[in-house]
Amino acid sequence: MEKSDVEELRSGVPCAAVLERAGFAVDRKESTKRAVKFRRGDEIIIVICLGPLKLCHYLLTKGVTENGTETVFT
Repeated sequence: MEKSDVEELRSGVPCAAVLERAGFAVDRKESTKRAVKFRRGDEIIIVICLGPLKLCHYLLTKGVTENGTETVFT
């Protein structure tokens, strides 16, 4: 598959569909209009979509540390 074909496929598939297929569920209580939090057990992914093209950024978190703050990996 050519790179342009992969990019076209990515642009047509909502990230929510991919995450839900992988077993993540939307945490509606912790989500906002611009940042949607997905949970699967203790795994958390925060998806932030910006701009008219809906470019998405993903923040992968790994739970809460001993001092009560979340460890965030991007």
